[in-house]
Amino acid sequence: MRILFIYIVLFISILNASTFVDDFNKKQKEIIDKLYNGGNQEKLIEEKTELYNKFTNELKEKSYGISNRIKNDKLNNKIFITENKIKINSSRGNDLAVFRDKIKLKLLKLKKSQNLFYIKLAKILKNGKDENKKIESRLKYLNNINLDNYTSKINKIKLNKNKGKIEKETIDVYKKLEYELNREKDYLSYLNLKSASLKNKDLLSFLNLATILDEINSNEKFYKINKFLNIINLDVGKISLLFFMLFSFSLSVFLINFILKRKLNIYLEKLKIKNFDFEKNIKLISTPSKVFIIFFGIDFSVEILMYPNELNRLITNIFYFIHLFTITWLIIGFIDFFLLLYFEKKFNKKEINRTELINFLIKVIKFIAILIALLIYLNYLEVDITTIIASLGVTSLAVALAAKDTLSNLFGSINILLDNIFSQGDWIAFNDIEGTVVEIGMRSTTIRTFDNSFITVPNATLANSEIKNWNKRKIGRRIKTKIGVSYDSSKKDLSNAVNEIKEMLLNHPGIATSKTQFNSTQRSLNLVKKEDLYGVKKTLLVYFDEFNSSSLDILIYCFTKSIDWEEWLSVKQDVYYKIWEILEKNNLQIAFPTQTIELKKNNK
Repeated sequence: MRILFIYIVLFISILNASTFVDDFNKKQKEIIDKLYNGGNQEKLIEEKTELYNKFTNELKEKSYGISNRIKNDKLNNKIFITENKIKINSSRGNDLAVFRDKIKLKLLKLKKSQNLFYIKLAKILKNGKDENKKIESRLKYLNNINLDNYTSKINKIKLNKNKGKIEKETIDVYKKLEYELNREKDYLSYLNLKSASLKNKDLLSFLNLATILDEINSNEKFYKINKFLNIINLDVGKISLLFFMLFSFSLSVFLINFILKRKLNIYLEKLKIKNFDFEKNIKLISTPSKVFIIFFGIDFSVEILMYPNELNRLITNIFYFIHLFTITWLIIGFIDFFLLLYFEKKFNKKEINRTELINFLIKVIKFIAILIALLIYLNYLEVDITTIIASLGVTSLAVALAAKDTLSNLFGSINILLDNIFSQGDWIAFNDIEGTVVEIGMRSTTIRTFDNSFITVPNATLANSEIKNWNKRKIGRRIKTKIGVSYDSSKKDLSNAVNEIKEMLLNHPGIATSKTQFNSTQRSLNLVKKEDLYGVKKTLLVYFDEFNSSSLDILIYCFTKSIDWEEWLSVKQDVYYKIWEILEKNNLQIAFPTQTIELKKNNK
């Protein structure tokens, strides 16, 4: 029963293969006849192109060679009979019959060579080899077939009004020859133009493994086994190659990760970077590379199982998308890994600034990489990208309105970065918010406040706010205070104290004076004072300032060299201690609010 089933399957496949060529010839003739008889050209050309595409795919997929060997046996019989007829009619002097049979012989030989060519073409298309040379060679052969020897004689026969049976048969067979020649030329011209898109693009063909499969299966030892395996579209070649490929890809995952880790470890040792979490960061590269190899192996396995048939277009599209996605992921992984190395090296040497701009550029690079991958995929799907771009002009208004807030935040972030309003790590204050900038994103900025809360602020809000940036200072954090001494102080002591405080501040290592040097390699094209641009303050003022209600006030106004808050507090504390010593040295008492109440006695 099983053997009977196998024979039925084989018979159906041979029958199917033998009929699809005849169907193609029949439909092609119908379309060409309609074209020459004034049919709708555009519609008929579309039908013809669709027919040619279908026939080419069937050539790839079906067992065309078996059926055509059967057909060529029949053609060989006809050729033999026709050659004998020519000999007999020639000996009898039937010149017209000889002429008819010579045209018929030409037609039969053309059909035979056509069948043999289709067998070769089917194999070429199946194995994914370059078919251009074969097609060009066949076209050259067809163009070299000269019908001029027959044309003049046929025209004379056509002029004869009293045509007999042989004349009519001669004209009819000539038309068939002429049609068969032009029909094949038309199809081959189409193939020649479309050859790049008709090439088999599967991995088996690309790596020439299809030939290995055929070689394994051609072994006589596997013939009986393959008869049973073919029922489920399997054979010894497929199973052998499948196991070999699964082993190879499993080994590849291990080897690639081993080599990758080893090479990068050697590179890290040369850079001498400390505190770099290699095991964690290497996953940025190793994870996408593993995923890529695994899906590449799955794709290969499916193609082996489906051979000689091509994968379904939907499955091919899915695999192409996965491969493109993993390659893009791998590229982004490499960018992240090597930028982490670069930053770690720079942070160790304290050579890095404007980190927020670098972060923004990294995000832009990643976005561009994803966009390029998307465009490549759309191009693979044969989507007209220019049409999509053109249609954006029509829909841009709707998109702009829908994404108004997103766009305003994006432009806000660009404005912050280009104007250098603040950087990551800066201490800023605006509205009721004050804290340190954690990160400047494409949509929002995150701030860590001094009470340790975490705030996310849209960039559009920041770009339109009045922002105090305490870090936009190179030299100068202000100390401003008034010290009141009591009214019983002498003028001389007060004058000495003022002079000594000023002298102390001028010589203090933490206080900025006119002698404090400021050097900046940065240049600005703006016509502004450099000290104001970079926040350099050196003003130092110590004066007896005011007769207050309960004290004589000394104004002290100066700037520390450091802008760091803790250092500023330390310097300020030291200055206050020294002022206190100077006051004590000059017999001056620090005043405190006092009020004298005088009571007058009433004489009455």
